[in-house]
Amino acid sequence: MSIAVYISEKKKERRKYKTENLKVGMTIATYISVRGDMKMRHILIATHGLLASGARSTMEFLIGNVDNVDYITAYVDGQKPINEQIEEYFAKIPQEDEVVIFTDIKGGSVNQKMIPYCVRENTFLVSGFNLAVLIEVTMTPEKLTNEFLKAKIEEAREQLCLVEIEKNTTEENDDDFLL
Repeated sequence: MSIAVYISEKKKERRKYKTENLKVGMTIATYISVRGDMKMRHILIATHGLLASGARSTMEFLIGNVDNVDYITAYVDGQKPINEQIEEYFAKIPQEDEVVIFTDIKGGSVNQKMIPYCVRENTFLVSGFNLAVLIEVTMTPEKLTNEFLKAKIEEAREQLCLVEIEKNTTEENDDDFLL
């Protein structure tokens, strides 16, 4: 299923709930609390440089309010050291809540610094993320499991592909492109 179709379906699903707090574009955190059968889900994007803040910004552009999505931009001038940023983040998260950490490089320094926090219950670490898996995990109402995340990661891998366009070797008129 394409991410555009998925977002459209989730928006329709959300409209079923007659709640003032639940509107198209609201975060999954609100959605989960309305359903009442799960704890709040927190998403942490942690990367080298500014990739994390850009990913969050793009998510907000595509799906609306993403208050449950935070980011850590590691090794950026003017930022606190990464260990401090991580400690501050986890200090504010209730122990029973779900946390999904997305990092940029498997085995990279940011990824390694997150590993000690994965002993916490309901905490998952995904490395090498793309926008498709970020949106899927953020918007899904299901309780997360390793199996569920592995399936979503596999679906997101399908989004990564070489788009090959047949190149015509004969000369064409520019107007023919629109035919």
